[in-house]
Amino acid sequence: MMNLSEDTKMNRIHEIFHTFGFSHPKGKGGSNGIMKYPPEKPSQSDANQLGNSSFLPAVELENEK
Repeated sequence: MMNLSEDTKMNRIHEIFHTFGFSHPKGKGGSNGIMKYPPEKPSQSDANQLGNSSFLPAVELENEK
């Protein structure tokens, strides 16, 4: 449950990433990215992890002849 009057857009995105299977980094909040606390703009590492996860289906392109 989110408090829409208090939570920032970045907090909302952070919580959505939890639904994609992301967890909080170990240690003192992580080094950067959306799962750090407080959350930051999603990093390239976040995008790579999401794109390579089993949560999203693979996109395969058919060869054009």
